[in-house]
Amino acid sequence: RVLQGFVVMTQPQLEKFKAKIGWESAEGNYRPAQPLNGRFISGCAHADWYPYDAEMWAEHTDKASLVCSGGNAQSPIDLPECAVVDDNLPSLSVDWGVHTIELVNNGHTVQATLLGTGGKMTVSDEVYTLVQCHWHWGSEHTVSGLQMPMAAHCVHTKDTEEGKFGVLGVLYDVGNAANAFLMVLEDKLPKIGETTATERRLNDGPVVSSFSGPVNFDDLYKDLPLTAFWAYGGSFTTPPCTEAVDWFVLQGVATMSAVQHNKFKSAMGWADAGGNFRPPQPLHGRAITGCSMTMADSLAATLEG
Repeated sequence: RVLQGFVVMTQPQLEKFKAKIGWESAEGNYRPAQPLNGRFISGCAHADWYPYDAEMWAEHTDKASLVCSGGNAQSPIDLPECAVVDDNLPSLSVDWGVHTIELVNNGHTVQATLLGTGGKMTVSDEVYTLVQCHWHWGSEHTVSGLQMPMAAHCVHTKDTEEGKFGVLGVLYDVGNAANAFLMVLEDKLPKIGETTATERRLNDGPVVSSFSGPVNFDDLYKDLPLTAFWAYGGSFTTPPCTEAVDWFVLQGVATMSAVQHNKFKSAMGWADAGGNFRPPQPLHGRAITGCSMTMADSLAATLEG
């Protein structure tokens, strides 16, 4: 431990200690600072992730990276509303299955991390392995400028390329019906700063719920068509904003109740910041697949006709 405060001494005191310690020809008896080699130093508070600030994410937050402000393939983005879904999209299949989990609040979101080998997502001939699903309120991706109340991001590693990832995004709207998948988790969500008998704190950091499942992850996207989705190349939506993500966002929208939405919002926190989301980033010429005709193009054609 190194105290951040300083003790004051006089110049004569310093000279007396220097004389007794010796090593004047070496200019002192100290070893210079050594490489950090990735070690973590605690002691300084990082800037908050939310509300989003590009400069903070680049230099001052936990896991800060200049990629967050200077990258050309950042996520999320604004997605176009489809008038006609592209019928030439690659095949998308998901077989996540039933798993035990670690349900954790890491201070940024609530996350369900799979314990053991994850299920699979296959897009065309590319295979991805599920690692975890987490939530954002409101949604990070928008659709023609519209932000949805909440979104799930299910993060996979790419089986054929180390260091590459695939994320399946599910958008939520608030309706009358409760969401069956969220019902499994909604009363077991851990909150930062509220460690109860059913939760345990990890080194004064994340809070982990005692609930470990099992959870059927296929219920998360149940009843949503896997034939309609947007796809593009992007990044993680949180620091360090790594540009190594194949994004697939389902065009169908899941429904949750207002009570469920409030429970997730309360658990995730960030009410003062208006939610735990990063707003859409510049497209920088990237292609988005998903629509053979967008609503904007359809409206333009109608007006011209």
